[in-house]
Amino acid sequence: MKRVRYARCQCHGDFRCDAPHQSVTMTTEFADSSWRALAHRILTRSDMLRGTAETTLERFVETGRIMKFADANLLSSYGQPIETLLVVLSGALEIGVSTLAGKHFVIAYLGAGLIYGLIPIIDGGGSLYDARAHGEAVVLGIPRDVVLEALRQDPGLAHAFLLLFCKRSRVLYGGASANALAPFRVRVARALASLLPVHGITRGETVTLALKLSQEEFGALLGASRQAVNRELKALESAGVVSLAYSTIQVLDCDALGKIAEFDDGVVRDVSIRP
Repeated sequence: MKRVRYARCQCHGDFRCDAPHQSVTMTTEFADSSWRALAHRILTRSDMLRGTAETTLERFVETGRIMKFADANLLSSYGQPIETLLVVLSGALEIGVSTLAGKHFVIAYLGAGLIYGLIPIIDGGGSLYDARAHGEAVVLGIPRDVVLEALRQDPGLAHAFLLLFCKRSRVLYGGASANALAPFRVRVARALASLLPVHGITRGETVTLALKLSQEEFGALLGASRQAVNRELKALESAGVVSLAYSTIQVLDCDALGKIAEFDDGVVRDVSIRP
């Protein structure tokens, strides 16, 4: 049975609606101390929050809501206000956009320790994308007023967020120029390589993508059809670079994948492959 991942708006049945409504979603809030302990470990070990005061991180854990979302459930909708900064504790969030015609483009899959919603939390505007659970996901939702107060009080947090903005901007602008110039096989290799540092599991010389993706979902990362993605993945499999199974990709030769991803378009790139 085909899984329906992009739920329609509850009030009109459209994929995108301008009405001021909240999308219906199934979520469970936890009070389990073990999840709060996990949240504290993730925040204190996060490179993105390096330099943040311990008291700030403790405040985030104490005031945050720990919530579990079922697969494909909507956490935030494009253009709608965001009142909580989302930190992934377990599973993954799919960040993307949909059109009225039902076409879908995925920006990223955020794994444990990654943050979503920082821009709308700071500027008060609507969500830049749709955020959905990819598989079951558990997140920490930190209230907006807590985040804003922490930014005023903790220079270390403000500096960490500035560095995060810089890093994401480099990825965004670098990716846009690279993909405009690169052949499709190179784009496929780069998309796969970009997922491995967060979602890859290393066993010996191979890396397995723990994130379960259909070829249609992988295509949404590239704005391409399932058929086009299938051709390139099959070519990589025939070359001994990857091994394909149902919704699972295993990288057999990281060096070869890296060489394909570093296609010479006149720009020097640092392509990280291994987790």
